[in-house]
Amino acid sequence: MTERVKTITVLTHQNEFLIDTTTRELALVGGFGAGKTRGLVLKAICMARANPGYSGLMIEPTESLINAVLMPTFEEILTDMGIKYNYRNSASDRKLTITLPGQPPTDIYLRSGTNPRRIIGFNVAWAGIDELDTLDTERAREVYNAAVSRVRTGKVNQVFSVSTPEGYKFLYEHFVRDLEQDEGLSKKRRLIKASTFNNPFLPDDYAKSILERYPAKQAGAYLNGDFVNFTSGTVYDTFDRARHHTDKVLSNYHPNITLHIGLDFNVNNMAACVAVIDEKGIPNFVDEIVGEKNTESMILAIKKKYGDNRIINIYPDSSGRNNTANANVSSIALLEQAGFNVKAKSKNPAILDRVNSVNTKLMTASGEIGIKINTNKCPQLVRGLEQQGWVDGLPDKSSGVDHVLDAFGYFIYYVYPLVRKPTAIVRYG
Repeated sequence: MTERVKTITVLTHQNEFLIDTTTRELALVGGFGAGKTRGLVLKAICMARANPGYSGLMIEPTESLINAVLMPTFEEILTDMGIKYNYRNSASDRKLTITLPGQPPTDIYLRSGTNPRRIIGFNVAWAGIDELDTLDTERAREVYNAAVSRVRTGKVNQVFSVSTPEGYKFLYEHFVRDLEQDEGLSKKRRLIKASTFNNPFLPDDYAKSILERYPAKQAGAYLNGDFVNFTSGTVYDTFDRARHHTDKVLSNYHPNITLHIGLDFNVNNMAACVAVIDEKGIPNFVDEIVGEKNTESMILAIKKKYGDNRIINIYPDSSGRNNTANANVSSIALLEQAGFNVKAKSKNPAILDRVNSVNTKLMTASGEIGIKINTNKCPQLVRGLEQQGWVDGLPDKSSGVDHVLDAFGYFIYYVYPLVRKPTAIVRYG
């Protein structure tokens, strides 16, 4: 009896992605839960079938995602389809070998985009790339070009990518902007869009959970697969002076309540934001300290305003572990010696992750307010939230409002970190 691969159910946009074997460069862009990685793996199996005896290449943004995301998806699908496979998990040469009925074994090289120069040394018939737009634009371009250069053997050649849209980055430039400028490219490049709502196998409250996790711009991208400009207008465009205002001041709270202070180090321009977390878990910013000349003077200012007997948690710029506040001691060491509880990670978060954490906490796409600010007691913070704009895709650092915003962001990111993706594991069909 001839051995046959079992069939499985796919979504409409996954099917479009799978059956197109003539477009040289293909991309599937979609929201969370749209089945992109599953589509990528199914596409790899289809391309292996179309190229018996020829190898393929699969790329994840980082090494860790190969074992955390890509291989579990491969193993699930290969098992469901009854396809034999063997995985060699060597850091220097990760390789999956699958054996389709009636065909010789197919080697699939697994690589990361961390170092595009390592995507060398072999010829393949096809290449697939997962979450390409999570890389910065130039790194994504370098990874993509490295993959294209490897596809030069076999019978059916194709480079295919899947990703959540992360603003107007590489995939937008390559598959939308370039085609608008040169219609001839449409013969070899194609973009397929997928919405979270196209997947009927998701939990009923899945989309709602996205709306509750992200501000409106991100939610539009992460649900509908839309390309959205995350870096236009003001940085904190979810801030509304009226909706975020609270009349509460520090004296409204118990005298011994813990203070939470975000802190940014700057020569002659130290900045701190002071918050109390209320009974609902919402931070209420009730004060700010700006313009202190150094760490020592900031310590004295904090102790003078709030005393020595209460618990004070400080969330500083993590670079304070390395800078030297005086001849022998770092800024963070000085804070610890002063008796503060210092809450600092080993390094600062990525700037855009910090911004997105703040915007999500300010207001989710569903309209939930997660921060309150006494706009009278925190005028510099309010000014920054209302005025800071974007320059070359990053918050403008030239206007003088950035220091207090950085202090604000260090606290928010530490206590309410950005959760990039829902953790639900979903089967499709």
